[in-house]
Amino acid sequence: MLKKMKHLINRINNRSGFGMNEVLGIAAALIVAAFIVIPQLRSVASEITTRLSTWWTSIADVIFPAM
Repeated sequence: MLKKMKHLINRINNRSGFGMNEVLGIAAALIVAAFIVIPQLRSVASEITTRLSTWWTSIADVIFPAM
C-alpha cells in the first residue's frame, strides 16, 4: 500500500504534462479546422440540402398525387 501511495505522490508532483506546446498544438488544430474543415462542411450541407429537395420533389408526386 505504501508503494502505491509513493507512486501516486510522484505522479502528482511530476511537472511534465500539459504545457505551452500542447496549447499551441490545439490552437493550430483549431485554426486548420476553421480554414479547411468548416468550409467543406458548408458545401457538404448545401449538397445534401439540394439533393433532398430534388428527392422530395420527385417523391411528393407519388405520396400526394394531384387530383
